[in-house]
Amino acid sequence: MDYITLGPVPKMENMIDVVDKNSEKINRCEVRAYSEFLKRKFPMAQIGIETMRIGKQKYSEVVVRFNGDSDERSSLIALSVADNIPSRWDRKSLSNLNKLLKGVNLGNKKERNAKK
Repeated sequence: MDYITLGPVPKMENMIDVVDKNSEKINRCEVRAYSEFLKRKFPMAQIGIETMRIGKQKYSEVVVRFNGDSDERSSLIALSVADNIPSRWDRKSLSNLNKLLKGVNLGNKKERNAKK
C-alpha cells in the first residue's frame, strides 16, 4: 500500500523541535491528535501514522494510504486529502491535543503558548 505524508501537525502550526528532550512524547501526542482530526474531517480516507528513526529518536507523521496499483478511488481520495489538509487546528482537535499533552513537559513557555 502506498501513502502520502501529511506532516505531524496542520501545515501552519508549529511542531516540536526534534532535539527537544521530550520530543518523542510530544510528537506522539501531536500526531495522534492530528490523525484523529483528519479522520473526522475525511472519513472516507485511510488515515494512518508512519514512524521512522532520526538518530536515536523516533519521529512520526500522519499519512493517507491508498492502493495506487488497483484502486483508483483510494488514490483520488488520498490526493484530495493531501490537497485539502487543514492549515490550523480546529477547536475540538486543539482541545484533544491539550488533553494529550497534559503531564508532558513542554519545555519553555514559548512552546507552551504555541500549543494553545
